[in-house]
Amino acid sequence: MKNILSFLLIFLAGGALAQRIIDPVPRPPIPPTIQNQALDTKSLRIEADINFNMAKVKFTQVFHNPTSGRIEGNYIFPIPKGMTIHHFSMKIDGQPVNAELLEAKKARKIYNDIVRRQIDPALMEYQDGGLIKLQIFPIAPHADRQITLEFETALTKDNQLSLLEIPMPSTKIQDLILDFKIAAKQDIGAILCPTHEIDVAYTAKNKAHASAESKNVLGGRLLRLYLDTKKGNIDSHFLSYQDSDGERYFQWSLSPGFANQEEIAAKDITFALDVSGSMRGPKIEQAKKALSFCINHLNDHDRFNIVRFSTEAAPLFSERRPASAKNIKIAQDWIAQLKPSGGTNIFDALDIALTEKIDPKRPEMTVFITDGRPTIGQTIPKEIIKMVDEKLNKNRRIFTFGVGNDLNIKLLDLLTDHSNGYRTYVTEQENIEIKVSSFFRKVSSPVLTDIQITTSPNIRFSALQPKVLPNLFSGSTLLLFGKYSGKGKIGITLTGKINGSSKTYTYEFNPKPEIENDFIPRLWATRKVAYLYDQIRLNGESQEVKDELITTAKKYGIITPYTSFLIIDNEADLLRQGTLGMEDVIWNQGQRKLPPTPAAIRTTTQESAAIQKSRRTANAQASLKKALDYVDEQGKQQNLASEVQFANGRAFYRQNSTWRDARLILKKTKIRKEKKIIYASKAYFDLLAQKEFKPYLSLGVQVVFVHQHIKYTIVAK
Repeated sequence: MKNILSFLLIFLAGGALAQRIIDPVPRPPIPPTIQNQALDTKSLRIEADINFNMAKVKFTQVFHNPTSGRIEGNYIFPIPKGMTIHHFSMKIDGQPVNAELLEAKKARKIYNDIVRRQIDPALMEYQDGGLIKLQIFPIAPHADRQITLEFETALTKDNQLSLLEIPMPSTKIQDLILDFKIAAKQDIGAILCPTHEIDVAYTAKNKAHASAESKNVLGGRLLRLYLDTKKGNIDSHFLSYQDSDGERYFQWSLSPGFANQEEIAAKDITFALDVSGSMRGPKIEQAKKALSFCINHLNDHDRFNIVRFSTEAAPLFSERRPASAKNIKIAQDWIAQLKPSGGTNIFDALDIALTEKIDPKRPEMTVFITDGRPTIGQTIPKEIIKMVDEKLNKNRRIFTFGVGNDLNIKLLDLLTDHSNGYRTYVTEQENIEIKVSSFFRKVSSPVLTDIQITTSPNIRFSALQPKVLPNLFSGSTLLLFGKYSGKGKIGITLTGKINGSSKTYTYEFNPKPEIENDFIPRLWATRKVAYLYDQIRLNGESQEVKDELITTAKKYGIITPYTSFLIIDNEADLLRQGTLGMEDVIWNQGQRKLPPTPAAIRTTTQESAAIQKSRRTANAQASLKKALDYVDEQGKQQNLASEVQFANGRAFYRQNSTWRDARLILKKTKIRKEKKIIYASKAYFDLLAQKEFKPYLSLGVQVVFVHQHIKYTIVAK
């Protein structure tokens, strides 16, 4: 028996598509569940050199054969319609091999065969494109096989942005690394990746580096990277999406790119460092290095101070001083002699940091680093927050860094929530210096503060996320999500301040909702759920907010402690048997103490993308993930996060081997007509030929969905 498995970047099942048949070797039988299933990717590294017109891409993928038998087949790299491949080459385990590039007409036969044989429906997204095909000789039992593909591709244009699209595996990726070097002849403006969270660093006016490292990434469709050259002080782009019910969503981005020194606002900043006894060892040394980094990267016109606190709190200077070479030297010498001892007096530290006189022309930041909870002086969180609220104004932002396990996370979150700042949590295994320095690079150079927006009279924005717009920083991108209504062109007026002077920018867009932008509703919903979750966690549970969170999370497939579906074992069984609806499977925590906002739903803008979870947050997430684990009918470990997919702006849940539209589950849509279509029939392929249906059909063999008030039921033969 010959075993052939399916990948995206795929090994095709069955001998009909193989270049040649390899005689079987004696081996134990392979469980039937292995047949016609995609093999997970052990690791994937995508490197690209991008110059706005062309990209040189290196795609290194490692597969692992988890079975006791050999696996062979064909490796398929799908090429999206409109993507042009030049000068491609391939290697297997470092050795050059010959692969075949098939244009769309020839590739269609292979794609259709994949559909008929129910191997990997996700490939249907690429049905109108070509593919690269390579025969893979057997992978030994429990062995790895590395495949390297290098190619050049032209970037396309989308809404006046340059767009790079890269196909991604549909199966889980254990380790994913993205490493993109970007260069242009002109200054670089916006760099956006709505499909994957990336960290962007502008290294010069015309150069940038975008990167990401992730583990256990669920498979998805195309990676999409948008690029633009800088056309003004602050570039702006508007992307929109309209669902089949006519509801319109938008993503509006603001990007100053790599700002000139004269465009950067002078700021006042106070650093408060915990030097209590619990900071002994590597933590205090890392924290001191992080603080030294921040001091060394102050801008010429900045003013600063440092407050060290343990049993008592004391400032370095009696008031903030200019960031001159002399004052920076004094600060560095002072930091070097700090020793950890005593308790944790958070009240006095914040009182001193927030007492200095406010200059209304300058943004003010307090960077607060602690590894503990208040143990000395005023220790009641409510009283600490009351004092802070009395000293806050619209210019002041508090940025908190919680280190280690024994934190009062709610207190730190309230500090940032009340001041519209950001919080970051660092586990004991993580390096404080790296986290703080990464954050400071992003927020050290504000280019617009006190941001407000208004729209033209014919357009109405609603349900905006974030609720309060943060400051805009050099080298960052601010994203605003929401819904909109009205007709005609969209006019947006942006106002803010720079060095005390008011600035006004006007933008006009003629939006064309695109089906490819179906990521926008879920990004909006993710931020809305994070906001609602924080409101419950920080201010207490109310039925109205809880109901809104649950409805939004279920509609858009976002897992939270309120919607961590199938927590109870018998519910999981009932759901898989189709006897329990998803609307009945909600874990209501009741009076349980809610954990910190899960990373999966935490909202971030790119200037605060360094936000990380503490050990406590990690434990809460691990517990949630463990609760979502189950063993399927074939005895294979699964996680119920993979029971949710997203297509055409809405969530789908797997029930009894069928992917069901969340709107049907929630009973939030009107049905005027019903159609039942057999998978891989002529009617099915007619539907597949229509662009708007491909995302639905790519979910799987059996799908139930609503489109323009028609209920479609796709069934297997």
